[in-house]
Amino acid sequence: MSVPDPPADDDPEPWARKAPRAVSEAELIVRIDERTNVLLSEIRTIKATTVTRAEFGPVKAVVYGMVALIMTTVIIALVSLVLTSR
Repeated sequence: MSVPDPPADDDPEPWARKAPRAVSEAELIVRIDERTNVLLSEIRTIKATTVTRAEFGPVKAVVYGMVALIMTTVIIALVSLVLTSR
C-alpha cells in the first residue's frame, strides 16, 4: 500500500504540530474579555428564548387535567366492560 500524497497547500506537512507563540498578558486579558462578552450575549439569547416556570405552570395544569380525564375515561370503560360481561 502506498501513502497518500500530502495536500497541495503552502504547508507541506499540515499535520505537524507547530510551536505555540508567546502571548503577552495584555493579549490574554483581551481574549478573556472577548470570550466573556460572547458568553454573556449567548446567555442573554438563551434567557430570551426559554420559558420560565411561571409561564409553564398553566400549560402544565391543562395538560395534567387532560391526561387525568383521558385516564379516567379509560378506567371507566374498562370497568363497564367487566361489569357488562358478567
